Amino acid sequence: MSSRRFSPIALAGVVGLFGLGIWLILSPDGTAREAASTNPAASASGHLRHGVSPSAPSEPGVSDSCAACEAKACVNERGGCSALSGNAEDGPSKGLQSRASLCEQVLACVRKTGCAPGARGVGYECYCGNDDVQKCITQATANGPCRDVIEAAAESTSPMTVGQRWGKQEFALGAAFRRVRCAADHCRAECFPGSQPEAK
Repeated sequence: MSSRRFSPIALAGVVGLFGLGIWLILSPDGTAREAASTNPAASASGHLRHGVSPSAPSEPGVSDSCAACEAKACVNERGGCSALSGNAEDGPSKGLQSRASLCEQVLACVRKTGCAPGARGVGYECYCGNDDVQKCITQATANGPCRDVIEAAAESTSPMTVGQRWGKQEFALGAAFRRVRCAADHCRAECFPGSQPEAK
């Protein structure tokens, strides 16, 4: 993919949007994230089904201790994928896969690769890999182990759009990382044993 030039003002705006999208879902102390967790259908924009039970049995790749902790601490987040409805409307999986399936694929990739939580923030390495955020955005050089499924779940290959949709739970990407964030906050020892603490 060819590089693109951005003016300093445009670059600052793009980086800010990417950071804001991730902060809304990933900030350990983000009040917006905490408020959203009380009502998983609050910002669904028509993509969430109501009345879906957040409780679920243990899933492949999820230890019993992690599942037990999530069942207590991440009740709403645990049901995020199953609450999604419809297929992807844009991006690499447009019309081909359901949002619920894409959400589960993001979770499966995170569990398989161990890319989250990471020292630079929950989920950053999953998409951008070892790139800094400005290069990841402006030159589309994301090289994280879950990049492809993250872009499918965001319904876009644009790094800026991926960042914006990271915190929107009506998209598979947002629903998946909302659960990862909750588990990292409240069930780190059970769900991510041996993971590095986030940089302060």
